[in-house]
Amino acid sequence: MRFERCGRLPEVLYLVPEPDTQLRQLTEAIADRWPEAPPYGGRFAEIVPHLTIAQGRGDAVLEEIETDLEDC
Repeated sequence: MRFERCGRLPEVLYLVPEPDTQLRQLTEAIADRWPEAPPYGGRFAEIVPHLTIAQGRGDAVLEEIETDLEDC
């Protein structure tokens, strides 16, 4: 698995795992085992495997971080 690009959600910058199959399957297995603790607290229907790297910092800061990561 590799993290080669960024993704965005409202107020969140994250790294996208590629391929995401293993993380998706792991998340589904955990949700099946503990249905009282759904992924993302049940706020979202779709599972989006990701690695959050910044949250709640404002768009300008998230864009700066993303630009820095693209330069690596």
